[in-house]
Amino acid sequence: MRDYKKVCRCRDCGKIYDKGIPYICSKCGAEIGRPTPTILQMMGSGEVTLTEKCEKVVAKKGLFGWKVREPQDPEAIQE
Repeated sequence: MRDYKKVCRCRDCGKIYDKGIPYICSKCGAEIGRPTPTILQMMGSGEVTLTEKCEKVVAKKGLFGWKVREPQDPEAIQE
């Protein structure tokens, strides 16, 4: 699994976010994240909670864009 990393992908348009997840997709305008409540942020959950329009995938950046690796079983990328 060299050079592959966990990223988030918009389900509507397929845009991949590797560094940070915005609240609204910059390509299609879908809401892919919500602000996390302050109490959960203090516990270490992060600033953005993913919605159903965003999915976690394993991908790597190549010469012609991102290449998504489809897992053998769907439970492989869930934490």
